[in-house]
Amino acid sequence: MRPRLLRLFLPPLASPGMTRAQAVHPQRPEGPCHATSSVPCQREHMIHGHVHPQLPQASIMSQRQAQRRQQAIDPSRAGDKVEDICRQRACAKSWLSKWRDRYDARNPAWAQERSKRPKSHPTHTSESVERAVVSLHLTLVHNGTGGGVTAITHALTQQGLAPVPSRRTIYRILRRHDKGVK
Repeated sequence: MRPRLLRLFLPPLASPGMTRAQAVHPQRPEGPCHATSSVPCQREHMIHGHVHPQLPQASIMSQRQAQRRQQAIDPSRAGDKVEDICRQRACAKSWLSKWRDRYDARNPAWAQERSKRPKSHPTHTSESVERAVVSLHLTLVHNGTGGGVTAITHALTQQGLAPVPSRRTIYRILRRHDKGVK
């Protein structure tokens, strides 16, 4: 490499008396966490009891988002035009109307994101049906009459369980509970 190009990649000397090696490798900070990397060693923190309190990244982001939502709602409540607010805040009209509709001065958590997870699972097999399938399987295997999906379906029908899960659902339940399936 040419000397001129080499100077581009090396840092300049910090002071006239400093060597290039000192400029390239500055001293590490004093203390128990002076590992070779610039990232503090977690093991050293645990051994020496050094704890650096840090907020979880999600809470910082949610605080910033809540603050942004509040700042967008304030001019909207003051009567400013939606187009002007969206242009100033670089947001969509649908986003602004969503948070304007959710605004509730009495509830301090109005600006928090809500879960999109479904509140109900209508096709989810109930816990009691799962227990019945597993216990029937164990009983049938113990009696020596099989214990396969067909035998379990027949036994559930005889017991009067309605609706009887499909063969595939019974198979999945037994697989989930690590039982031998025939």
